Amino acid sequence: MKLRAGLILSFLFLYSFAFAEENDGDQRVFVYLHPNTLLGSLYLSAIFQEPNLILVLTGEIPLGTYNSIIINPSLLSLNWDIFDSEEIFTVGAGIGIRHYFVGKTKGFYMQLMPQAYYRKEKSTRDWGRVHSNLSGIGADILYYMGYSFKFSKLSLFFDAGLGAGYSRSSENSVADGETSTCKSKSFGPSFDLNMGIGIPVSAKK
Repeated sequence: MKLRAGLILSFLFLYSFAFAEENDGDQRVFVYLHPNTLLGSLYLSAIFQEPNLILVLTGEIPLGTYNSIIINPSLLSLNWDIFDSEEIFTVGAGIGIRHYFVGKTKGFYMQLMPQAYYRKEKSTRDWGRVHSNLSGIGADILYYMGYSFKFSKLSLFFDAGLGAGYSRSSENSVADGETSTCKSKSFGPSFDLNMGIGIPVSAKK
């Protein structure tokens, strides 16, 4: 039932994308930074006295005045060593379609965004008794609702997404000289909140 509902929503979204009527709008390409991730990087680096980076970018390429291609690369590199040591590295990307309800590539929009990522973790726990290495992949698909403001030299957007995600990982652990391997899979709901501040990287058409 959930799969059928998802397919119907996807069809309606693509239908509106294919048959949208065009009018005048902002046709510039924008690149957005996510200030919450940059502030998070500075905060974690200050707290743990280690270089930590959370970087998310969003690119918007208009296809007309009602629709845009959205590209969303991300990189996460966390490192801390207090009682336990932890190193986390994640790289991913998504590509989707954003549909504006009133055209002009601004105002309220709906967005369909599939994403995939690779994750690697290295940790030392229990005061150095347990060493583990984990690697895995994951993917999710989310429907977003949001609002975009377009100005002459700046663009802002806010949105929230809800969908489902899948991940698969393998962890190798060494404790007291014994090695063990654990493989896991998970499937469940995904949720996302975004804020982007962007600048145009192409001339206004």
